[in-house]
Amino acid sequence: MSDDLEGNLARNEAMWSVWLNEGVTESTPLDVDFHFYATSEAAANALARALRDSGVDKVEAHTTRTLWIFKGWTVEATEHGTWSLEKLQQQTRVFCRLAASHRCRLEGCGAMMPGRNGAEPGAPPNGGPTESIADSAASGGRHR
Repeated sequence: MSDDLEGNLARNEAMWSVWLNEGVTESTPLDVDFHFYATSEAAANALARALRDSGVDKVEAHTTRTLWIFKGWTVEATEHGTWSLEKLQQQTRVFCRLAASHRCRLEGCGAMMPGRNGAEPGAPPNGGPTESIADSAASGGRHR
């Protein structure tokens, strides 16, 4: 778990820098999505229940394919609020421990950056295509 935790904490620091460059402050409300992976449906469902029991309102668990034949489960949990790097790091520590206790792994987190010029978050800029999740993951979270 310590490798997963240390990796997540380091990625959070880089992501926080990106968020700051996007104009996010400690008073900006954000929906932060935490992404988990489980190798069994039972583990994914147990983690989803534990997240709901801990007060996370939006939790979804579903199957995924990691390779052509391997099947896994993802759990996504969204927390709304204002964030600081310290709060993000603390929540990451809590979620890493919770995931490990259910034989799951916290894979990371991200957030949609607030819309600019009154645009809805996630709306394509100037009517163009939206950024793919793969592109956004490389830049430290989902943002435009």
